[in-house]
Amino acid sequence: MSKSEEIVISGIAGRYPTCNNVAEFQSALLNGVDMVTEDSKRFQPGLFGTPRKTGKIDNIEYFDADFFGVTSKQANVMDPRHRVTIETVFEAIVDSGYNPKELRGSRTGNY
Repeated sequence: MSKSEEIVISGIAGRYPTCNNVAEFQSALLNGVDMVTEDSKRFQPGLFGTPRKTGKIDNIEYFDADFFGVTSKQANVMDPRHRVTIETVFEAIVDSGYNPKELRGSRTGNY
């Protein structure tokens, strides 16, 4: 493909505090929902001077290791942010209308 033939296919995905996807996030924003909460879901509020209210992503403990070709041992020690990134990259590619398997080996970026 020559430089004059380069194209961009856009897809979007994401996880946000109290929102599992972009549609939930949009709805929360449009309805003025405060997605920053004060609870001990992850950390004791104010512990060691940390903020009392924080934004927390739900369901970070769930990850389909088999689906993504990762062993359960690897998934258990993987940083939760990496697991979420793997999931949302997949979702963004699907949202763009592509099958992620078809992109293997191609020069494709996800930002």
